[in-house]
Amino acid sequence: MTEERRQNIKNFINNEAFVSYNHIRVTDVDDGMAVVECELQQESMNRWDSPHGGLLFSIGDMAAGTATLSQRLESCMTMNASINYIATVGQAKKLIATGRVTKSGGKVSFCDVEICDETGRLAARLSAVMYCTGKKLDL
Repeated sequence: MTEERRQNIKNFINNEAFVSYNHIRVTDVDDGMAVVECELQQESMNRWDSPHGGLLFSIGDMAAGTATLSQRLESCMTMNASINYIATVGQAKKLIATGRVTKSGGKVSFCDVEICDETGRLAARLSAVMYCTGKKLDL
């Protein structure tokens, strides 16, 4: 992947309102791989002062979608996703989701994502099936 394409994909994703509102950003992308980070804020936390599970799911879903987008260069959406929460990361300052396309076919891509805190402690694993629309993006 060229550096120009890498920057175009990061800009395309990072300029979305949901992403900026939730302090999320794509920090790395390559063919079939994406890293999504979230700087945790007070509003990111649940009542037990740990990152909300919905936030972990969101960054995992974004990592899967961005990994798919990087490989296919077309719009995609989540068909199915499941997450396993493995450990709490209550003292974390940042969450990092690394997504990889494991198989890609006609209209779907299968992705695996690991979500860790900034120390590398594994918090969750997400598996996703992404539907690829066929609508090419000029990235």
